[in-house]
Amino acid sequence: MPIFLNDKIFEDKKQYGIFPKKDVDAFLLGAILNSTLTRLFIEFTSRQLTGAQAIADIDVVVVSSTLVLNLHDKSIVTPKQRKQLKKAFEKLLLTTSDSVFREIAPSSNEVLFDNVKKERLELDKIILQDILGLPETEHLEIYRAVVDFVQARLDKSKSVKKRSKKKGGSVADAMTGNLYDEVINGD
Repeated sequence: MPIFLNDKIFEDKKQYGIFPKKDVDAFLLGAILNSTLTRLFIEFTSRQLTGAQAIADIDVVVVSSTLVLNLHDKSIVTPKQRKQLKKAFEKLLLTTSDSVFREIAPSSNEVLFDNVKKERLELDKIILQDILGLPETEHLEIYRAVVDFVQARLDKSKSVKKRSKKKGGSVADAMTGNLYDEVINGD
């Protein structure tokens, strides 16, 4: 899970707490924060560091600016949907946390509902289709976008490492080469 439910963990710059408002159900918030939609928002807004590393920098600023489904408005999330979300999240919590390439699809070309981890799909379907009213085609597009974002970050990391080794230079040299290629060649 990208977002853990835990009240006994030490916090620091990379592992920090989110404290829901008094009238927000923490378990329900956990379900929403662990949806693929939230993952998309985080992938879209996180910093990609130097490109030499395959990790995204997800700090407090990124998390605090992440869009989250409004749990206060009962016309948005009905009591029945809240119950369904909790059940789906309970099932997801019983599974292992895998990469998007295992939970969704190995590549964006292979994104099909049949390839998605069933517990992930159940949670996402409630949020994307039942609550937000998105058609299946847009649900699949969200999956493709997440897989593409993660793959692009990994590809960028590999290209920076290769260039750095090839030229015998630093990561800064590789970054400069990448920037030059992007500006001159439109890559």
